[in-house]
Formats: sequence, C-alpha cells, structure tokens
Amino acid sequence: LAWTLRDFQTLPFIVGVNPHIMALYKDYSESFEVFSSQMTTMQIDTIEDEIRWTNNLSTLLKKNQDAISKLSPGMAEVRMLP
Repeated sequence: LAWTLRDFQTLPFIVGVNPHIMALYKDYSESFEVFSSQMTTMQIDTIEDEIRWTNNLSTLLKKNQDAISKLSPGMAEVRMLP
C-alpha cells in the first residue's frame, strides 16, 4: 500500500484531483493507516488475536476490491482532458 500511495502522489495534479482517483487514493490511505497502526500495536499471542487480525485484513481487502471500478471512470475522464 505504501508504494501505491507514493505512486498516486507522483501523478500529475490534473489526474490526482479527479474525484474517482481521489476516492481511490483516500480508500488506500485509510487502509494504510489502519494496517500500519495495527502492525505497530497489535501483538498476536492467541488464536483469538490471530482471528481478529485476519478479520481486519479481510475487511481491508473487501474495502479495496473494487479499485478497478473506481479507477476506470477516473482514467476515462482524464483521458478526455486536453
């Protein structure tokens, strides 16, 4: 996620301000914040901890599984710009 966020940040301004691209960036950014905070604070010692961890990962994956459907209209709109 960190590399993807960095790639978004290097996009030309006109691409990055597209609402579809911005929404996808926001989703990735929020997922990165959740993931990185859990990596530094969560310790997995029990099976319950592992279940909680995998449930959190599953939630993040589900949240970002529609990335292509968000990216496609944004790229189509950007392509039409002069």
